[in-house]
Amino acid sequence: MSADSERRIWPGGYTTEEVRALIREGYYAEKRRMEEAAAKRKAREQARTEKVVEFPQKLSQHELMRRQAIIDQHWQAMLDEKAALAEEAARRSFHKAPGDPDWSA
Repeated sequence: MSADSERRIWPGGYTTEEVRALIREGYYAEKRRMEEAAAKRKAREQARTEKVVEFPQKLSQHELMRRQAIIDQHWQAMLDEKAALAEEAARRSFHKAPGDPDWSA
């Protein structure tokens, strides 16, 4: 390159060398930003995989029955609550009997 092209003044009053330096700085800043983002993704992935727990040991028959009983209790409580809510809705409803004019609506 000739000396004239090195001395050329770009818009904003920058010389060619200053423009190259600005471009280089922007490139390296973007490269650092991308590397930091990749490091964050990798750390997030590693943290997520570290939360995986070991498969539990085989449970005894007594423990399985105890856990099933707890599940059954909660299931029955949910069914009872659902039935109570249905009764409450039926009590508050205006559609009480087939003889009502708006019963089929």
